[in-house]
Amino acid sequence: MSAITSPSSHSATPINSDRGPVFESLDPNSLTVDPENSVLVSMARLPTYLDSTLRALGLHTEARTSFITYAFILYYTIRCILLTWLVDVRYWLPDMHQYSHIALRFLPQVAYENSAPLNISPQPTGTTRVLMIWKGVRETDAVEDGRWKNAIDRFQMMPVVKWKQIFGVSETNLGEYGEGLRVLEWGGLQVL
Repeated sequence: MSAITSPSSHSATPINSDRGPVFESLDPNSLTVDPENSVLVSMARLPTYLDSTLRALGLHTEARTSFITYAFILYYTIRCILLTWLVDVRYWLPDMHQYSHIALRFLPQVAYENSAPLNISPQPTGTTRVLMIWKGVRETDAVEDGRWKNAIDRFQMMPVVKWKQIFGVSETNLGEYGEGLRVLEWGGLQVL
């Protein structure tokens, strides 16, 4: 299966597709977040939405908590410590707070694996690689111009378990808790 993307085409996985996932590559220059491939979440509802979605993708409590909060806390801790040396360390989560809404989607597992394969020994019983691709949306763009209406509607109507299908998580990815080696990789990428 190929994971080739043309920057001139719509490279993002449409989240309302009945055809199944369209595989893309993990090329930061060609990833998109737009009203047709994302959900639009207000900052006030983002932590709860992420927690529910990450649970549906099979992440345990500590992993969900780390995904939502760790980068935020680490950012401010490191920034305060390193301010003396005039170094500004940036993580993706704090950058979200300058926006009223966040448009987001998750890169399908097969696209992630095809773009950045893992070779782990011993072989894990389950592997989950979560990459949230997001874009900040200002209040005026989110509500007033209507451009993000489809993403707003999708957020309100699409159950978070739909991400499991889009994302490509199966019981094979998840493995059983307490059995063997489970691998979890997570992160976020802001699209400007």
